[in-house]
Amino acid sequence: MKYDIAVIIPVYNCENYIKECLEAIILNFNSKYKMQVIIIDDGSRDNTANICKDYQKRYRNITYKYQENQGVSVARNTGLYMADAKFVMFVDADDILCMNAIDICLDNMKNADFLIGGYTTFKSNFLMEKNENIEFYGNIKDFANEIEKWLYPPYVLSPWGKVFKNDIIKDNNIKFLRNINYGEDAIFVFEYLCNVKDVVSMAQIIYNHRVDNYNSLGSGYKSNLIDCDIMVNKYLEKFLKENGNDKYEVICNDRFVQNFSGNIRKLIFSDLKFGEKKKIFFNKALEYKAIEKFEASNKKNLAEKITYLALKYKKLYFLLYLHYVKRSIERIIGGK
Repeated sequence: MKYDIAVIIPVYNCENYIKECLEAIILNFNSKYKMQVIIIDDGSRDNTANICKDYQKRYRNITYKYQENQGVSVARNTGLYMADAKFVMFVDADDILCMNAIDICLDNMKNADFLIGGYTTFKSNFLMEKNENIEFYGNIKDFANEIEKWLYPPYVLSPWGKVFKNDIIKDNNIKFLRNINYGEDAIFVFEYLCNVKDVVSMAQIIYNHRVDNYNSLGSGYKSNLIDCDIMVNKYLEKFLKENGNDKYEVICNDRFVQNFSGNIRKLIFSDLKFGEKKKIFFNKALEYKAIEKFEASNKKNLAEKITYLALKYKKLYFLLYLHYVKRSIERIIGGK
């Protein structure tokens, strides 16, 4: 393979962010490792294409490719097809890779098949949260048996802030699913983990993740959110079972409760009518036996407790509205 690492960037209408993203990556060009940068434009209609083409002209190791809008999964898969490197890293177009991140990652990769780094979240250029990762170096079975450390906060669920081996991806035909628009990134990671032997997890911050770009997928309610989370749980369960974690039922159940509550919050703040929201809430709860999972859950924060009460006593459904309206007002007052 021609390069040591390929950095794949899916872009869509990112004219306000892509320059900052690319400039941060260019700061890594002084790395001792040879870098390939692949920009896949998923049908942008703003000035993103012109900005990316300009960078392609200026740097021989930057490749820009335009495709008709087909979604982020297809864009990432196109990037994987074009990757001519031993390792692969994904960067979102509105995020910022840290200086020296490539050297830090590949120096620490050693003989492992998978690396996770620490990250920050930021909004309007203000630091929101610093997530120093858990330090770990070992085999996949030990990693699987400690997986909860990487689920809360969700270090392991996204493709960014990580390094993958290209051969493992290609040899096992691992791709991002194109038939879903939420959770496809976590499914990719868990499918990849089913094919690795050793993992490195390091505390160093290598990635800055923006949370104020409302063009991103995670910003609002979609009708298949809960269904997609169930699909992610199936891949997580498969990974845990294959690697001997006998707590897989508890782990997946707790994750269901957390995500069900989070998705209901998005549902309540959606533009749907009150009656439609209530119908979706109870239909999905019945379909996935939510009451039983909430009762068996080890993790019940206030939002989860109120969601459970609304599930069990239908007349208390209005409490969900009161809770989230109150939280929303508190965040506005607190500037969060």
